[in-house]
Amino acid sequence: MLPGNTLADPALADDEAAYERPLFDVFAAIAARQPDHLAVDDGTTRLSYAKLRDRALALGARIAALVPADGLVGVAVPTSALHPVA
Repeated sequence: MLPGNTLADPALADDEAAYERPLFDVFAAIAARQPDHLAVDDGTTRLSYAKLRDRALALGARIAALVPADGLVGVAVPTSALHPVA
């Protein structure tokens, strides 16, 4: 892992239960604990955990409004700061 990567946070690394939880739940826990820390930097765009969470939730809400609950959705985005949003 890269230096400063919050997934290397000992609070998560030692928590075996974190490996049993959905990725979004683990991410949400990090975002709640460190909302202003850098989550994504693609060289052009920098997003804090709070901004990344907000963008992901907004995209999810837009998709949910357009697609039936049992519908399938594919999301294609170029490699950028938007990739983890999707």
